[in-house]
Amino acid sequence: MFPVVSAAPFGDGYSTTPTSLMEVVRGLQETADWMYSTHITNVRKSINDMLVVDPMMVNMNDLKRPDKAGGLIRLRKSAWGRGVQNAVAQLKVQDVTTEHVQDTLVINDMMQRVTGASDIMQGIPRKQPERLSASEARATQVQAASRMAKMARIISMQSMQDIAIILAMQTQQLMENDVAVSLIGRYGEDLSKEFGIESQSVTVSYKDIQIPFDVVVGDQLQLGNESPDVWTQILQIVLSQPQVFQELDPVRIFKHAARVAGAKNLSEFERKPGSVQVAPDQQVQQQAQAGNLVPISGGQ
Repeated sequence: MFPVVSAAPFGDGYSTTPTSLMEVVRGLQETADWMYSTHITNVRKSINDMLVVDPMMVNMNDLKRPDKAGGLIRLRKSAWGRGVQNAVAQLKVQDVTTEHVQDTLVINDMMQRVTGASDIMQGIPRKQPERLSASEARATQVQAASRMAKMARIISMQSMQDIAIILAMQTQQLMENDVAVSLIGRYGEDLSKEFGIESQSVTVSYKDIQIPFDVVVGDQLQLGNESPDVWTQILQIVLSQPQVFQELDPVRIFKHAARVAGAKNLSEFERKPGSVQVAPDQQVQQQAQAGNLVPISGGQ
């Protein structure tokens, strides 16, 4: 295999050079940039006064110094007594880019629909109706995430799997000494209790593994594709059905559901042997009379 991989999640299977997502929205982006820039240019033009002046009536030196607040513009001596109505006039400026900002927002919405980078994926809350149920909001988030997951899954299949095979073969090819490998990993003790297996390590030689057959390639997207909600529903069914409860272990199901949901340190909350438990006084007296409980040495 050549040490090169390629990923083209937007390929159609026929084109030599597939069009990237950034190229698809390039025209919209350039249009939005142009519309916003022209609006800013027009505003700057409108701010600068454009005057039509009769130089035979107005002292131009006074008119060219507008920086002085409350300044005076003097008429020429030949125009005295004729009024100032026709001496200076403001040139009419028309803003033809007023709607450009609103049009830019429309283009931005089109780009979000094409790319899938919606407000929800960006962490921006959208304007929703007042009576929006939690299930509807969750479904919207799941649908937005699934669109991104599709792209990531295609990239994984096209590139990540090939990279894993290449790295595994190079590792096997360049191995000089045997390696001791743990069969379970850092959570060996927890998994041993849950699945009833023993943590152990074995010595591996480069001849012991047939990569095309023994190595399972999969990234975190493929391996962690379970839903915590589904496992929660399964746990509820197991606890409510006696026949299913006899066949399945609800504690192990709960631990697995918690691990899928992201809780990796659940074992830290397990009850340790000898932990103190509070019981009613009458129950304690009955257990003491039966001989099941004894007072602590030195206690009252």
